[in-house]
Amino acid sequence: MDYVYIRAWEKMVGVEELTLKKALEQAHKDNAPEDAVFFNTLTNAWVTFSEITNITTISYMKKVLNEYFGFNFKAKECHS
Repeated sequence: MDYVYIRAWEKMVGVEELTLKKALEQAHKDNAPEDAVFFNTLTNAWVTFSEITNITTISYMKKVLNEYFGFNFKAKECHS
């Protein structure tokens, strides 16, 4: 499965399947980094997981990645 960070983000914000499909198609078209999370229309660039600084967002993303995509982030693991 590719672009799991986009999939996790879309699951986290609760978008419809069609929106996810469009985001994945755009990521493929743009050759986005594998850790791309979402496309920022203000900067016209993909935001990657390592660029996210909000600790609540990071924690929730890790929870979604663990539960739905088989990642193994530890509860107290720092974002790097």
